[in-house]
Amino acid sequence: MTEEIAQPERLMARPDFRAVMLAIVITGAGQTFYFAIMPPLGRELTFSELQIGAIISFASFAYVFAAPIWGRLSDFWGRRPIILFGLTCYILFTTLIGLTAQLGLAGILSAGTVFAVMVIFRVLFATTAASMFPVIFAYVADKTSRATRTHGYAILGAAMGFGTIIGPAAAALLGRISLILPFYVASGLVVGVLILVWRTIDHSKPTKVENVGRRFFIRPPARLFPLLLIGGMIYATLAAMQQATGFRVQDTQGLNAADTATFVGIALMISSVMAVSMQAGLIQWLKWPPKRLLVVGALAALAGGLLLTTTENYWLIVVGVGLLGAAFGMMNPAYTAALTLSAEPGEQGAVLGLNGTVQGLGFTIGPLIGGGLYQVAPTLPYWCIAGFAAVSLTTALLIRMPDPTA
Repeated sequence: MTEEIAQPERLMARPDFRAVMLAIVITGAGQTFYFAIMPPLGRELTFSELQIGAIISFASFAYVFAAPIWGRLSDFWGRRPIILFGLTCYILFTTLIGLTAQLGLAGILSAGTVFAVMVIFRVLFATTAASMFPVIFAYVADKTSRATRTHGYAILGAAMGFGTIIGPAAAALLGRISLILPFYVASGLVVGVLILVWRTIDHSKPTKVENVGRRFFIRPPARLFPLLLIGGMIYATLAAMQQATGFRVQDTQGLNAADTATFVGIALMISSVMAVSMQAGLIQWLKWPPKRLLVVGALAALAGGLLLTTTENYWLIVVGVGLLGAAFGMMNPAYTAALTLSAEPGEQGAVLGLNGTVQGLGFTIGPLIGGGLYQVAPTLPYWCIAGFAAVSLTTALLIRMPDPTA
């Protein structure tokens, strides 16, 4: 980039970074309220658990193909136009999804029609609105040095974490008024974010763009495979936990739809608080390298997954998802930093677009684990999460990580 690289401590002094972080907070809230609202809303619409998971999975599968394209285009066109386009589509499709659900609850549309239309809108959301997420990560990579990359992503992760705290809290509060209201509130808030980003975000572009062709999309470099495996399991764990916990809380506690939204919202909010505590506090204080964060995070995920296989007590369920939140808070910025450190400056959009593909695969598999396996046995999703944690731990211990100081 043409502008001076900023240290993490100075990032929030910049108007463009404040705007980008606010975009992450609000859109992150919009994403996580969806996970808290959809289990009770889907059941009110007479969807099965598998159908509820499928709505998210279809969208995530579409994101697998869209993310690399938008990430690479941002290397040529700059980050700003892609982010603005994503925010615009976020407003449009979130509003349309809420309206479709409202028509279904009112009996104007049949359950089958509502399901089909929601799948279409979520797929369109994933191929357009979600395009901004890998581009925002590339923007942060442009603005941080190798030595400060992990800390920069921890700040970005903390912003996303604040959003995931607000999202379940909004679901818990607004869901008692209406299960549809959070969709419209999220769209309204993103309108304000769009205006702020349009006025402040950096117009500059990467100074050098490598001709990577289809390398990152069809046959990524072998050095990236172990990291991408860990990344896929991080995202699949998060999605499976968010999906299964809604059903687990409702069924073990015998709750109605409104109370389910409240109690699931509280559990997911605590999980997000733990993630933010790791990103905004522990990582900034300890300054651990990516490898150590991945190992400790995987141990926390293993403990959380095993706890959730053994309990029906609500507060122990909260402890389990809290451990998974802490694991995500440590592992996600470490994994993302290690991935970007493996790429050249002109390849950041491409490699983070590839990360979007992995993220999409994780969020395709995760809801199917959380919804599909739950129908077989309520503890199966959490056994799968524990297995993911064990594989991530083993992989992180065995592989060689890029040197942040090089």
